[in-house]
Amino acid sequence: MHATVPGSISERLDRALNTGSIYVIKNFQVKEYATKDNFRPVDMDRKIVFTSETRVKEVPETEVFIPNHMFDLHEYAELQKRAAQVMY
Repeated sequence: MHATVPGSISERLDRALNTGSIYVIKNFQVKEYATKDNFRPVDMDRKIVFTSETRVKEVPETEVFIPNHMFDLHEYAELQKRAAQVMY
């Protein structure tokens, strides 16, 4: 799922989050994308929105395994149609 951080709290969360680390995240909102929202990074109709109440806690990598890569496979016949769309 895609997450967004408002500019007003981005500096605080930037200091708290490190690329490649795993976190427990609490107190966020889940919102639906607006119909006009194009170029979504994932094929979902909702996104996570961090708030000033959002809290993050790093989890040691030994406690949980999350794969580094994920693939979204589609039928060959769909490729031309998917290449032309601007939603995902």
